[in-house]
Amino acid sequence: MARDLARKRERDRARWASLTPEQRAAKNARVRARHAANPGYWRKRKYDLTSEAYDAMKEAQAGRCAVCKEVFTSTPSVDHDKATGQVRGLLCHQCNINRVGAHTVETARKVLAYLEHWSQHEP
Repeated sequence: MARDLARKRERDRARWASLTPEQRAAKNARVRARHAANPGYWRKRKYDLTSEAYDAMKEAQAGRCAVCKEVFTSTPSVDHDKATGQVRGLLCHQCNINRVGAHTVETARKVLAYLEHWSQHEP
């Protein structure tokens, strides 16, 4: 699955690189118009998550990030398992990018071990 995704991304990059600046601008305008007309389009397409399910998930989390528990100040990110595609919850941008998105369970354990090691050696 990951290999297929990598091939698709490479094809998409090659297609994008072959477009003229005018074609890129036109494509960007079409995408922006589609997003404005249907805000849940990408959530449905990428995660198979309807707007109703997204809203229910946000309500179940009381409008807070599933990791840091802070109230969302911008549109929450959909956290999902990259291997299975299963949606796990909604995260704030910082948690999605820096705390969860950059790690697997194994790398998170390594980060934790590293921090625990150095917390014992602080002056």
